[in-house]
Amino acid sequence: MIVQVDCHPSIGRHAAIFHNRAAFLGYQRWRSLGERYMRLIFGMIIGAALTVGGAYIADAMAGREAKPIVNWSVVAENIDTVTALARRLEEDCRLMHRAS
Repeated sequence: MIVQVDCHPSIGRHAAIFHNRAAFLGYQRWRSLGERYMRLIFGMIIGAALTVGGAYIADAMAGREAKPIVNWSVVAENIDTVTALARRLEEDCRLMHRAS
């Protein structure tokens, strides 16, 4: 149910109702709980990507004299460690699947 709010009497009834419908489109209920969680996870991934990308751009534009925000060599080592762990876990899962 949409309630008409008459904030601007000069707009008219039709425009005020249209405005109220447009204002609530972003707050519609999601179809399922899973969709709500997927949007949350997707938002977290996008936020993390924007944060890392922003730090990288800031470090790249700062020049050689400035102290970087992030120690990128440590980040590269950590990514290599996580990648090796994921590959090892994948290999273990495949071996367990073949054994069963």
